[in-house]
Amino acid sequence: MENKKSKKVYIGLSADLIHKGHLNIIAAGGKLGKVIIGLLTDEAIASYKRLPLIA
Repeated sequence: MENKKSKKVYIGLSADLIHKGHLNIIAAGGKLGKVIIGLLTDEAIASYKRLPLIA
């Protein structure tokens, strides 16, 4: 019996509004394994770009 370990795919998002591009990335990750999504805080986003539209 072969021990198959399922793959985990981490996707970090800095999104206040989810759009088709985000969904495409998530779907592509789902083809590779179990998807885990991390959402950045407003403070983390503000450290490198403008604040989200809905903050």
